Parts: sequence; structure tokens; C-alpha cells
Amino acid sequence: MSSVMLKFAVMLAMSVDILMRIVLADFMCLAVPNVAMAQLGTAKHMIVENRGIDPS
Repeated sequence: MSSVMLKFAVMLAMSVDILMRIVLADFMCLAVPNVAMAQLGTAKHMIVENRGIDPS
């Protein structure tokens, strides 16, 4: 009985681990480029403001 429960627990842990990795990978793929673009846009805007050039 205990070995069956152990196998089930291991399978559950593995599936949760895989699921978390997929979710994390999706989150990274979505979040990282957005954050990078936002920081780049902010930096560009600051540079433009410092030079005194109209952004538009």
C-alpha cells in the first residue's frame, strides 16, 4: 500500500514540476520582452528629454 502511495506522490510531484516549468517558461517568454521593451522605451524617452528634442 505504501509503495503505491509513494509512486502516486512521485508522479504527482513530477507532473506539478513539469506544469510549473511550462507556466514559468510561458511567463518568462511573455514578461521578459515586455519589461525589456518598457525599460528601453523609458530610457529612450529620458535620453530624448535630456537632449531637449521633441519625442514626437
